[in-house]
Amino acid sequence: MERILIRKMCAVCMPSLFPCNRSITRLHGCVQKKLLHQTSTSQNFLRRKLQENPTVIVRCASRMNRETPMSWKHFAVMTACLAGVYAGYEYFDRQWKKEKMIATYENVGSPQLGGSWRLTDHNGVERTDKEFFGKWLLIYFGFTHCPDICPDELEKIAKVVEHFNKQPDGPRVKPLFVTIDPERDTKEIMKKYCEEFTPELLGLTGTKEQLQNIYQKFHVYFKYGDKDETGDYLVDHTLLTYLMTPEGIYADHFSKRSSTEKVIQNMTLRMNKKDTSKS
Repeated sequence: MERILIRKMCAVCMPSLFPCNRSITRLHGCVQKKLLHQTSTSQNFLRRKLQENPTVIVRCASRMNRETPMSWKHFAVMTACLAGVYAGYEYFDRQWKKEKMIATYENVGSPQLGGSWRLTDHNGVERTDKEFFGKWLLIYFGFTHCPDICPDELEKIAKVVEHFNKQPDGPRVKPLFVTIDPERDTKEIMKKYCEEFTPELLGLTGTKEQLQNIYQKFHVYFKYGDKDETGDYLVDHTLLTYLMTPEGIYADHFSKRSSTEKVIQNMTLRMNKKDTSKS
């Protein structure tokens, strides 16, 4: 009788968690095993309850014989709920990653780079930093006789500029190439050199004082190598591309290890953050 009453307890209590039918006989056995090994006082209590209400056996048997499988309706509701939970998780996970990336590239205590400058472009026109206000600038310092690194970096810059400038309503990006070898980089040579990458690329040179001014403001390092028998030489220099905001403020820099996709991604984050701060 104790076993029958235990089954009744399962049939009454367990449906609040899941259907109680013959498919969970192992659970019934577990409960029986636990309760039947209680003290004699507990067993006497079960007997008394059974004697007071004999119809409990009939109700227990009736409930146990009813199969209550999950309906298609319940299955569809459960699937929709799980899909909603998963979609919410994906959304908040993307938002968290985006915020983390923005925080990673946030300029906390950023160096004081940039400032006013005056140089001459490869067309012989005098230029100042204020003429480029309203555009994002990518400034690279190099020399036209560089065998491999400068061409690779300028080609990367050209792809980045093309990505942004081909968007009709997107921000404008202007690339600038400042020579660190003015003795060999004449205006004619720089013009032909820049046009090999993109018509957007503007070569800049100037007097010794003008160039020294911009070198100092961007903390550019360079050192001339020894000349060979033909008079040729290399220049060891800083391999960074500087990103400036439309207000002429330093925003970020990219090294040789930064891929084109990474530069575009970081610049997009900077631009989006700036648009958000305006609104």
